[in-house]
Amino acid sequence: MSAISPGAFRRPTFYEGQIISAADLNSVVMTAQVAIAQHERYLHLPGIAEGLQIEGIERTTSGGETYQEVTVKPGLAVDGNGRHLAIATAERLSEDLFDDLGVAINDPLAYYPVFLSGRDETPAASGAPTSGCRGSAPTRIVEIAVIGFGRVEDAADPNNVVTADVTAGPGGDAGTAPWRVLLGFVQWNSALKRFSAVTSSHDGISPAYAGVRADEVVARGGKLALRTAPRTVSGNLAVEVEGGATGELRFGAQNSSGNIVPVFTVNAKGDLFAAGKISGAVPGGAQFQTGSTFDGMLLALPPGVTQAQVDSGAVTLQAHVTPHYGIPALPPPAAPHRWLMTPIECRVVDRRVYCRVRWTRTDTNQIQEMPGVCDYTLTAFTKA
Repeated sequence: MSAISPGAFRRPTFYEGQIISAADLNSVVMTAQVAIAQHERYLHLPGIAEGLQIEGIERTTSGGETYQEVTVKPGLAVDGNGRHLAIATAERLSEDLFDDLGVAINDPLAYYPVFLSGRDETPAASGAPTSGCRGSAPTRIVEIAVIGFGRVEDAADPNNVVTADVTAGPGGDAGTAPWRVLLGFVQWNSALKRFSAVTSSHDGISPAYAGVRADEVVARGGKLALRTAPRTVSGNLAVEVEGGATGELRFGAQNSSGNIVPVFTVNAKGDLFAAGKISGAVPGGAQFQTGSTFDGMLLALPPGVTQAQVDSGAVTLQAHVTPHYGIPALPPPAAPHRWLMTPIECRVVDRRVYCRVRWTRTDTNQIQEMPGVCDYTLTAFTKA
């Protein structure tokens, strides 16, 4: 018999006539709880699974001042340790709790993160003792989802840490730091002791939504889709891969029926179809950019060509510039006199245009030198 790993579960099993203890029954519950937590922790990404939108309703005080009454809608989230956080009914954010936490700073425009976290609570035992020699004990553990607040800086770093113990349950024990799931942000009016604004995202930070950790996804019906919104929401982008000998990869916006209207398609033979133009650096090819520009400006690179490619030598540029006569190369504003333009310089150095012209009045010897306008053709050659 091989040695038993220290992390191996000892799943309880029972037989007829066995006297089952509380520890035996608890181990059945714990085995299932740990298995679910491991699945959520290692095969999914933490975040909001459903609902939990944060919304504000404008209210007015007896003094005529407005504030926001903020509520969190019902929903479900999964934290990074695999714990389910459920809000069954809409819950109003507590102004008293926010004030007691002391997270507010002296900035009326500051936004404070709203978090959802979970913990276990053991209610006080009730009922008669189980026997004359034993006291009563709790028969339930309440898994609570708690809405709280953080400091301004906590939104970017909520200090969440995944447990290092792969055999651990979903956490929530007293004395351990809870995992905080971001729901949104609120502003605080310190004078009214009320919330003044609410938003789902701030400063580039938004709530995370539950995801999947996987290196391979297999379609059972021969078609696999990746959508940016539910299929019932038209206009959002989606990617679809269809199998078979004539299979296709399609990209486009989905219609009201959830079907993709492709703007880009690749079939199993490698044939490419695009509704729009294809831009980018083609190996061994050349791309062109033309237009007009002014003295001191940088020539625009062709679409798909970057300065990094030029700097690395992957792309070589060749520019041709000629002075532009007429509009927009207007003479000095001295109507009704006539002016004659003579180019002084027209060149390009590292994409920078140097274009100077001399204007001479035809009826006098008056001369003015001014920045000029030039027409250009920029060719980008990409290495094969």
